[in-house]
Amino acid sequence: MAGKQIKSVGIIVKPGHEKAMATAVDLSAWLKKRDIAQSGEPITAGAIRTDKAALLKADLIVVLGGDGTMISTARLVGDADVPVLGINYGSLGYLTEFRIEEMFSALHSIIAGDYEIDRRVMLEAEHWRAQEKLASTAPKAVKSTAIAVLTLW
Repeated sequence: MAGKQIKSVGIIVKPGHEKAMATAVDLSAWLKKRDIAQSGEPITAGAIRTDKAALLKADLIVVLGGDGTMISTARLVGDADVPVLGINYGSLGYLTEFRIEEMFSALHSIIAGDYEIDRRVMLEAEHWRAQEKLASTAPKAVKSTAIAVLTLW
């Protein structure tokens, strides 16, 4: 299936993870070699609030982290129509689609337009009694099936 052409990529990195940051540097060079613009410098998940505008202009966001970094990115993206590619640098990897060893081959396919979108949803819950809100949760990502390359939040 042919997807939208990727002309710019944003990179979000798991905070405090040196290997993930080194991979971000390698990814930046890989993108530059292919004349693909980078939407700002690679940033950590903790800093995404300040660089939100630049990231949301990207055609693709690559997340180098685990489930927590993916959830932070999902909150950032919200209803924006920006696909997110998760590369697992965490321990479980429930929300990330690819291992680090698969990153460049996955990106090669995506750049060629050979990908599908796996849409995910965010759930937020509130517990009310009468007129009083007793508790609430931050939005949580819910995974459907893991059959696609990209995630669109």
